[in-house]
Amino acid sequence: MKTKIFVTKKDIKNGCQKSCFDCPVALAINRKFKKKEVVGIFVDPLWIKIKFKEEDRITGIPKTLFIATPKKVEKFIMKFDSNRKVKPFSFCLNTEI
Repeated sequence: MKTKIFVTKKDIKNGCQKSCFDCPVALAINRKFKKKEVVGIFVDPLWIKIKFKEEDRITGIPKTLFIATPKKVEKFIMKFDSNRKVKPFSFCLNTEI
């Protein structure tokens, strides 16, 4: 399933540079998945990790998604972390668990 994520002006304003947990992209993903009870989000230029409260019924380990970071997001992160001007944007993630 594809999930569309919108990084807003507010995300950019409230995001922290060089933070895998509080960057604008992580804030936007967290807002999107709030209903699914997300425990943590980690975003870097290579991977996006979304950890849910819901546990796997076989292993008892919290369900976790590892998604390759889309190029569009990678470029945004590099600009944002380099203190360059960035604009709101959207992107899609394959969020099938």
